[in-house]
Amino acid sequence: MLLLVGQQECRTVNSALLFLKMLLEYLECVRELPSLHPQILQSIVELLKVFNSRTCQLVLGAGAMHVARLRSITAKHLGMA
Repeated sequence: MLLLVGQQECRTVNSALLFLKMLLEYLECVRELPSLHPQILQSIVELLKVFNSRTCQLVLGAGAMHVARLRSITAKHLGMA
């Protein structure tokens, strides 16, 4: 998948696109519901923690080798994560 950032195209994995979509939806909620600002920001923090934790488990902890049946985790995998 490609993500357009400014004028540059970046290759990314579906989970990163889904993460960005969820983050944007939370930010839209902050804009539309300012009274819920603290609760929504806490949800954003939790989302970041979960994404980071799961990414570390899969890539750095080599969990992706079992889940996706990879032979090894390359620099390309690390970069995309």
